[in-house]
Amino acid sequence: MKRSFGKLKGKVRYYNKLFYLFLYNYIPLLYNKYNAIKVVYYTKKMTAINYLKKFLLIEDLEIEKLLKKGLILLDYHHTDSKNLIMRNSLFLIPKYIPIKQNKADVVDFEILKETKQYLIINKKAGIKTYSCFPDMEKSVISSLLSIGLIKKQKYIDYESNIIHRLDIDTTGPLIVAKDDKYSNKLKPLFKYRKINKCYIALVYGEFINRDGIIEFPVTRNCYGSYGNYMITARGNNKWART
Repeated sequence: MKRSFGKLKGKVRYYNKLFYLFLYNYIPLLYNKYNAIKVVYYTKKMTAINYLKKFLLIEDLEIEKLLKKGLILLDYHHTDSKNLIMRNSLFLIPKYIPIKQNKADVVDFEILKETKQYLIINKKAGIKTYSCFPDMEKSVISSLLSIGLIKKQKYIDYESNIIHRLDIDTTGPLIVAKDDKYSNKLKPLFKYRKINKCYIALVYGEFINRDGIIEFPVTRNCYGSYGNYMITARGNNKWART
């Protein structure tokens, strides 16, 4: 019962976030007055001010004052600088506050296929699918935005065009939507496993069985020495199936 209530609460929160994005996209008064930043990357202890200082070209003290006065909003509400943030939340920033531009270098990639709705990119090893912040390392998405191959959204969201991801050291075809509409059509195909993915990997040792299914709960490790990655974990975590 407790687990079912938790899932329901999570769904309500998710649809609330979608509604906030809908309001921003279709109410001219909002997007004429504010820039919007969607929370994509966060850790469990990341506060509002820690997230905003990665985007805004003003001092931390100034950000704190703007939050205190209610000039910067989180999900259309006043928030404190020390409040913890959640994924898919939306910061509304007044237009007069300068925002960092994407400074990442354009990466080398090959376009395998291009249509009016999507691109299929051959991603090389050592390159991220996307970067969460404008001044972070180069990625496929930041490069496509820089050269104008995909459409920039009204709100700042560095993962809106991503249909699926490939790990930094994984090579292979990557599907990238050119706009939000086609992104929303393709994402469920991967989410509900309507598309089969095949990986070729070098392994050490020998498998006992030639085929089978590996199923185990995983969680995100935000504090590892190799950066942010998924690890196996017990407890009430998301199950992964390979």
